[in-house]
Amino acid sequence: MTDDKSMEMKGEAQKTKGRLEETAADAAARMRRIGEKKR
Repeated sequence: MTDDKSMEMKGEAQKTKGRLEETAADAAARMRRIGEKKR
C-alpha cells in the first residue's frame, strides 16, 4: 500500500466521520423538535 493510498483512506474516513457527526446533530435536533411538539 502506497503512502498516497493511506492518505486517501484517511481523507475518506475523516469525511465519513464528519458526515456521521452531522447526522447525529440532525437527529438530535429532530428529536428535540418532536419532543417540543408533544408538549
